[in-house]
Amino acid sequence: MIWTEKEITLLKLSVDMGLPVKKIANMLSRTDSSVAGKLYTLRNPDKHKEASRTWRANNPVMHSVTNRKWRKDNPEIASHHSSLRRARKLRATPKWANLALIKEFYRNRPEGYHVDHVVPLQGDKVCGLHTIENLQYLTASENLRKGNKFNQ
Repeated sequence: MIWTEKEITLLKLSVDMGLPVKKIANMLSRTDSSVAGKLYTLRNPDKHKEASRTWRANNPVMHSVTNRKWRKDNPEIASHHSSLRRARKLRATPKWANLALIKEFYRNRPEGYHVDHVVPLQGDKVCGLHTIENLQYLTASENLRKGNKFNQ
């Protein structure tokens, strides 16, 4: 079950007030383990991110199945995420970009490889463009390891 912003805010306030996990779980109609897990994630975002990244790299088939199921169970949110991605890509595509060449690059992607933006479209320090010069082929594991980073 997805946590709403309201639930996360209530969770943070409850923790600040010193309420025990059991009381918070009852208040939010969640299980104790669900609340404890969410608290751990909120308190340790880097550890959680790294653990998730490692799990995805070690379980690509299960990740794909889980992702597909989530998208089926949450079509509105999945659609929203896809729309945001398309919009970012559109804003990052200059008028002079050769769209036919970019499309061909995607079509010629070798089996087992991902098309990656060398400079991410939405990086922390720099944002790249959706152009042929900014595209590369990476193996799935390399791309997941690289994530949204720019490696000079």
